[in-house]
Order: sequence, then C-alpha cells, then structure tokens
Amino acid sequence: MTQAATAGNRGAKMNGLMNMNLTTKINLFVAVTLFAVIAALGYWNNSLEVKKMRELVERRDIATVSPAAGTEDIEASIRRRRLQTAAAAAVVVLVTTCAIAALVHLFVDRPLQSLMRGIRRFRDGAAFKPIHVCGKDEIGELANEFNTMAATLEAREKSLKHTRDYLMGIVENSADLIVTLDINDRIEMFNRGAERILGCGRAEMIGRDWKELFFNESNEERFLDALKEEKGVDGFEVGLRHRSGRCVHTLLTKARLWDTAGNIVGKILIGADITAYKAMQDRMIASERLAAIGQAVVQINHSTKNILNTLTGGAYMVKTAMKKEDTDMLEQGWAMVETGIGRIKDLCRDMLDFTRTGALDMKPGSICGLISEVVDSARHYDMARGIIIRCDVSSDIPDIMFDPRALHTAILNLVLNAVDACRLGNKRNGGEVTVTAAAGEDNVIIEVRDNGCGIPDDKIDEVFQPFFSTKFTEGNGLGLPVTKKIITEHGGGISVRSSINIGTTFTVTLPLIPASQREHHLQLLKG
Repeated sequence: MTQAATAGNRGAKMNGLMNMNLTTKINLFVAVTLFAVIAALGYWNNSLEVKKMRELVERRDIATVSPAAGTEDIEASIRRRRLQTAAAAAVVVLVTTCAIAALVHLFVDRPLQSLMRGIRRFRDGAAFKPIHVCGKDEIGELANEFNTMAATLEAREKSLKHTRDYLMGIVENSADLIVTLDINDRIEMFNRGAERILGCGRAEMIGRDWKELFFNESNEERFLDALKEEKGVDGFEVGLRHRSGRCVHTLLTKARLWDTAGNIVGKILIGADITAYKAMQDRMIASERLAAIGQAVVQINHSTKNILNTLTGGAYMVKTAMKKEDTDMLEQGWAMVETGIGRIKDLCRDMLDFTRTGALDMKPGSICGLISEVVDSARHYDMARGIIIRCDVSSDIPDIMFDPRALHTAILNLVLNAVDACRLGNKRNGGEVTVTAAAGEDNVIIEVRDNGCGIPDDKIDEVFQPFFSTKFTEGNGLGLPVTKKIITEHGGGISVRSSINIGTTFTVTLPLIPASQREHHLQLLKG
C-alpha cells in the first residue's frame, strides 16, 4: 500500500471519528480509558503473582505449593488467572460503560438533542417554542441563553417585518409613481401608482430599461442632461409614455439608494402626475390671456382716443391756419400732430417690447458706458429742458451679462419717468434726477432718484401693472411693466420707494458674472 493510500485511510478514519455524535464519543472514550486502566492493573497484579509463584517453586515452599505440582501445572494456573482477570476486566468495562452511557444519554444526549431540534426548527423558520431542559448545568444554561437569544431575534424580526409591511404599504398605496432600479438601471419595483399613471402592469415592466418610460427622446435627453449636473433631480417636469401612447406630464424626482456601508445599491424614481393640473393651468392661462386682451383693448382704446383727440385738435388748427394763412397757429397745430404721432409710435414700441417673447441677446461687458449713454440721450429730450440730470457711476464695476438694446430701453424708461415726475410736480426749473451705479457683493445696484411729485402709498403697488399710469392722459401705462420685464429677464430685480412731493427712487439689481466664469467671458470678448 502506498504512502498516499495510507494517509487517505487515516484521514477517513479521523473523519469517521469526528462525525460521531457526542454520546458515542464519550462512551468510546470511557470504554477505552477503563479498559486501559483495568488491563494495566490486571497485568501488574498478574506479574506480581507470577513472580511470587515462581519464587515459591524455586524454594519448593511445601506450605504454598504442592510437592507433586510440576512446572506445567504452575504455568497453566498462571494462564487461567490471566484469563480470569481479563474476563473480569471486560465485564467491569462493559458494565461501567453501559452505566456511563445511560447517564450520558439521560443527562447529556437527550438535552443536546432537544436543543438541536429547537435550533433546527428556528433555522427553518418555524414559530419559536422555548426549549425545556431540566437541570441548571452548562447545557441548561446554554438552552436558556438560546431561548433568550431566539426570543429577542423573533421580536426584532416581527418588528422589522411590521416596519417593512408598513413602508411597503405606503409605497404600494401611494398615488404617486414610485419605481426602483437596480445597479444596471433595470426596473426592480413598480408600485400601484405607477400602474395607474402609466397604465402598465408591473409584471411587464419589471426588468425593463427605465428610459423606456419617457414619452420621447427629447424628454429623455432633457432629464439626462439635468442628471449630469447633479447627483439627483428633484421635481423635474417631464413627459412619460402612457400605455395608450399619450403623454403623461409628470414632476419626476430621481435619487440614489445607498446601503449602510455607503455603497450604491440602486436608484428610485418618484413622479407626480400633473396632467390634470397642466390642463387646468392651460385653461387658466387662456382665460387670463383673454382677460388681459380685453383689458388691453380697453386701455389701448382709451390711449388711442386721447391721441386721436390730440391729432384731431392739431389737424383742425393746421386746417384753420392754412385758411387764415396764420403761421403761428400752423406751427402750434403741426406740433400737436407731431406729438400725437410720437405718442402712437411710443405706444406701438412699448406694446411690442411688452409682448416680446424672443430670447435676449446677452453679451458680457461693462454697464458704465451704457448708463452714461442713457443719461446723455435723456438730456436731449424736449421734456427734460430745465431739469438737471446727474450721473454718478463707479468706475470699478465688474462686467455683467446684458442685452445692450433691451437694458438701454429699461433704464431710459426709468430716467424719463423721473423727468416726468419732476415736470408734473411743477419743478421744471428746480427738478433733479440722479442716476447712480455701484457694485454690491454679487450684483450691480443702479438707482434712479428724482425730487418730483412722488407716488401715493395706495398706488405704489400698482406701478408695475400693465396700463396703469399716474400721468393722466399723457402715459400709456406700459413703460414700467416693460422695464420690469426686461430686468427680470436679466435675472435681476426692481423695487420702488416714494414720498409725496419729496421724490421717488427706483432701485435695480443685476447679477455679476461669477468669478469662475469671468476669464472665459474675457476670452470670448478678445476672440
């Protein structure tokens, strides 16, 4: 037999011993131990007896050994004694082993078997039943500890199951779309809200690519572009595809799911169906648009009527002056006609600016030159005669992004509005308008102040409303709304404060170009 085969046999025997149950191991150990002890004692006793008998034979001790006894008889007597000793040892070992085996079975094996059955039942998910083990020895303590541990685990499992069922109930019964994705962006969970909103069953959606939810590629691209900028998207309006093929307008939120170790285990999509809201919003917008058109028609009709009165009066004076050949009356009449034409031109321009929906032509640059240009333009208006227009612009204002034409219109409206306030306040020869500009922390602050008639407190909240005017028959009520629209489109803000017969201040704030982007815009300008 080879050495490998011998090693294999030894390994098999060792595995056989290790696979024995505890009772068999104890019994085997006790039997071997007893047999070895009794065998050793018997051998030692026999050795003493043999030695003693041989000494007596040699001395021919008549009192102990019969004179007729020969050597063969003595050797046979020794063998019988050895057999008797071996038999007695075997009986003692057998009886002792059986007794110990019974005790081990009663006090060790049965409790351990009961403990193992309880552990297996608990492992297999059966309802926990306390293990009853008699005695307060180590096995009893082990059983009690297991009962405590199992009861604690069962209580925790029930608590976790209750929490899981509660949370799953919230997810399942939510009116919103809730979809979870695995790490490969495949749909893993599809709740009832998603089934109702999209008209698809969860069985057909599980395992599919989540991008199939989008109504078209445009919606998908917009959402994915938003995801590139952030780790998640919150409340992004996007169109999803209903089973029928129609578009479902949804406010969609996407976030990552993390485990306790900080690893990404998936993603979650939460969407609210706003289709009905969008339809209602469209109806409201249409209704408001009709109302605004009606209001605009009324106001335009009123403004046009005033302009026509001016044109009619001027035309009458021109016609009369031509009959009478009165040059002065002709000039006055023609001036009225020109004024009427100018007001029609201003009304048309303001209406176009107010209703313009095209994007601004934004460019980086300094606003200082634009403000100076606006002030110079205002000084040449006839209405500004006798009124002082000052300009105080800081030279260290950083560049901003703005549309030169649109922002020129907005600031000029404010300056001319201030000039009108001075003129209407009977300060033609004492009126002052001051335009200032300075840099704030993250914006440019522009102020237009006048010492004119002021705005009543009950009217100051209406100055930015379309067609509202404090100029009676002279204004069309679109200058300030146009200005606010332009400032808002630049990402800025506008506010006003005023006191009667003291003056009015309009404050405009425009955002600066972030420092991180200034170098880029500077390169664009150089290019």
